[in-house]
Amino acid sequence: MKNILFSVLLTLSFLPSAFAVHPDCGKTELTDVMKEMKDALKGYKKALKQNDESAMKTHSQSLYDLSLKSKDYIPLRITDKKALSAEEKTKYAHYQKGMEKMAESVKALINATDNDARKKALAVIGKGNKKGHKAFKMKCKK
Repeated sequence: MKNILFSVLLTLSFLPSAFAVHPDCGKTELTDVMKEMKDALKGYKKALKQNDESAMKTHSQSLYDLSLKSKDYIPLRITDKKALSAEEKTKYAHYQKGMEKMAESVKALINATDNDARKKALAVIGKGNKKGHKAFKMKCKK
């Protein structure tokens, strides 16, 4: 019995921190900003299907503003502390660079004048979104 318990504890100690339970997991300001970004992106896609230029402009501008705003927050997957270690600073800089690229991609979406260019910009945003989630999104237990 002791061997089984020891094996389980040893296994759990080597699980990635992304699967750790954090009291704020899913309840941070960054989570709220990312949800708003997701909603803006959905709104843009809906407006694109309806060929609603005004709504596309509104949603893309919102997405751009939110992507800039998100750079100010530190993902929990990096840390939940105000003071960052050298390693955490490097990860945070990488996160901020990714959000800057996202903002640039959204700028391309804003400046797109035809549906082909819009779809290409959306594809770039989608790839960036997946890459960012894989690198920084905390996997919360429900």
